[in-house]
Amino acid sequence: MTDPIGHHSVAAAHPSEYGFAFAARGAVLLAHRDMSLPAVPVTDGTADEILARLGKITREAAGQRTRRGRRDRPMVCGMIPFDPDEPADLFITERPVRVPRPRPAGPVASAPELVAGPLPQDPGHREAVAVPRRPSVAGDAAAQQALLHDPAARGFHRHALDHAQRALQGRTGCLAVPARPSVVATDATWHLATRLTGRLRRDTSALHTALALHRGPAAGGTPTDAALSLIRELEPCRRGPYAGLVGWTAAAGHGQWVPVVRCALITQARARLYAAAHLTLGSTVEGAHARTTAGFATLRAALAGAETQTPCPVSAGTPWLPEAA
Repeated sequence: MTDPIGHHSVAAAHPSEYGFAFAARGAVLLAHRDMSLPAVPVTDGTADEILARLGKITREAAGQRTRRGRRDRPMVCGMIPFDPDEPADLFITERPVRVPRPRPAGPVASAPELVAGPLPQDPGHREAVAVPRRPSVAGDAAAQQALLHDPAARGFHRHALDHAQRALQGRTGCLAVPARPSVVATDATWHLATRLTGRLRRDTSALHTALALHRGPAAGGTPTDAALSLIRELEPCRRGPYAGLVGWTAAAGHGQWVPVVRCALITQARARLYAAAHLTLGSTVEGAHARTTAGFATLRAALAGAETQTPCPVSAGTPWLPEAA
């Protein structure tokens, strides 16, 4: 995403004053819930209806911009749960604001997953397997190489990659898939990952692409329908936002959606942490605990980093203007 042309100052604002905040690499999108959308499960069909409604609002905003000199650029924001039967929490914001992302005082952990990227030539980043990092340099390097050459990890990652390629068939042209996965790092874990690069068709939005990639092996298992049935039967409670999608899409189709994994649900002074491990026939209890422990370490590092920072209000921002199609 590039900086918009024609920046406009806005009144002093704090993220807590907005109903939605989405942190990208170098900036944070802040949005008010200007128009609620029906609380229904999101499918390709309902996504078409949502984007059609957004397109109408965007055309009306363009007419107002011509008359009043404003630079509104409406978009759909919100969260789509993992369970396809659960209603999504989506809304339309008419005048989103972008502010520079504050630099953390200390290290803040992150995760590399990306389902649908911000530009039409970047379908996403698929990550499916992770192992904990080691305290020593030699041990950390050994863990990285062990993950890269682990047949079981490569096999599971292959399932996730095959799902992504099938989901993108007919939606992209010239999809580039590296022959071998790479290893990317967070503060606490090594991740086996493959970056897919291509160009989405003009009639395919970031929202449609995210829905096609959602609930695959990395978050739900494989085969998808059988895994979803087992999740509903065996997991003690509904996942809610965990393994869902959060992000935004503009009327032109650009957008960014990420899966909600290794996350925290924060209510006042309490934080409920979520992390998971992939289970196969060869899985062990010890191995599953080690992977979830590594996921929790990522979250604890982020929360510890947040505690050391001094909150400060955002003094100015700019209306969020995604790149033109």
